[in-house]
Amino acid sequence: MPCLSARGLALNMLTATTRRIRQIFIIENIVDLLDGNLRFINETNESFIALLIYQQNLRNLRNTRYYEIRSYRRYDIAIYERDLQYQDVPWLNEKDFKVKYRTSREGLDNLTTLLHDAPIFTQGARGPKQMPVKYQIMIWLHFFGHEGMTVESQRETLHTCKGLLVLARERVTNAFNSSRGNWIHWPDTVERKVIARRIEQEFFLPNCVAIMDGTLLPLQFEPDCADKADYHGRKYAYSITCNVLCDDKCRIREYLAGFPGSTHDSRVWRNMDIYLNPKEYFDSNEYVLCDTAYEPDWFCIPAYKCINGNNLTLPPNKTEFNFCLARPRVKGEHVMGIWKGRIPFLRSIRMKLTDKKESMEKILRVIDATVVFHNIMMDFNDSELPEDVNLDDASTITDIDDPDSVPRPHERLVLDMALADNDEPGKRREQLLRLVEEHYIRPVYGSPVSIDMSAMMGINTDSTSDIGEEIIFSD
Repeated sequence: MPCLSARGLALNMLTATTRRIRQIFIIENIVDLLDGNLRFINETNESFIALLIYQQNLRNLRNTRYYEIRSYRRYDIAIYERDLQYQDVPWLNEKDFKVKYRTSREGLDNLTTLLHDAPIFTQGARGPKQMPVKYQIMIWLHFFGHEGMTVESQRETLHTCKGLLVLARERVTNAFNSSRGNWIHWPDTVERKVIARRIEQEFFLPNCVAIMDGTLLPLQFEPDCADKADYHGRKYAYSITCNVLCDDKCRIREYLAGFPGSTHDSRVWRNMDIYLNPKEYFDSNEYVLCDTAYEPDWFCIPAYKCINGNNLTLPPNKTEFNFCLARPRVKGEHVMGIWKGRIPFLRSIRMKLTDKKESMEKILRVIDATVVFHNIMMDFNDSELPEDVNLDDASTITDIDDPDSVPRPHERLVLDMALADNDEPGKRREQLLRLVEEHYIRPVYGSPVSIDMSAMMGINTDSTSDIGEEIIFSD
């Protein structure tokens, strides 16, 4: 039997009492008629007055949402003002503020300006007034910016009631998602050419417009659904697979999340619209770079994988090709680190996945909001990064990032041409392999160099190089 609220119980009791008083009033008038006393209703009759009072009380209760006047617990505004204060001796210096709220005070001001006019923050006709938008954003950043954060622990920290904390997070999530189209979109033709030029100057790889990689988003709780075994991945107990395409500025351009953790990255890629309709996203000579998890195509160039059984070696030219692809691919790893570093909630998603469709949709809405937040921070050039993220790890992988080391027009002509419909899917990769193979030679560590470098490079034979260093020569 369902449990009734206090209002429901009061409504039932008042309805029954009104019904009994009405019966008493009717009986009294019938007795008067039987006695032959014909009279009009006496407005001073006690039963009549009681009936009017109870009927009015019943109407008032039916039109009222709550049984009694509710008192609202005020949030402690001093907590937010104390954290924002930066004059004199601040409670939180800039570093501590970034650790707590995942961005600087300036970044918070920029976020507030962007989201302030979102429809979700419009004051309704009923209910208490919303807290300031900046405070609600601070609640969102504080909750999702700490791994393992709970409503109880956030309540103790911010001195704000649980209901308001949940409402604030939902509002900010909706506000981020309402602006999704402005911050997560595939670059147009002009912007792709700009991106390709930057990548070519930095990595010597013509016509590359994005870097692709997959990642796992761990789930804190065991899924309560029929296919929970599918969410058991190779790295974590339970997780969600996400495939991400980013540019050289670490902005996430396209992504797809929601597949179980056991799903291969290439399967997620094959279900993305960018794969199903590539001509809507790429010109005939453009492509993305990725690792060996993906299959080659005219718009997708992965690294070479070893397929010779137990012989885990590649020919020297393909090894060199993979070496040249290593540094731009590190960009994709950086994106994952920055994204999850800004939002540690993604390292352990504390949301229960069930058979209900709404449970997955709720998780995906949060992921969408975190991607929007990441791109906003990258566009604002926010310097805040988690301490465990080091972007210098791959700074010396190759030295082909010399701005002058770009393919000359006649060298890259074949890469600018469109492939025929009947060409092999990996032909574009073979063309790029030949370009790298013809222009870059990397010595094998600890072995003598048998190539006349002075003749190739036109340098003084007296100059020497330490063979133990990682060197790439250009002709």
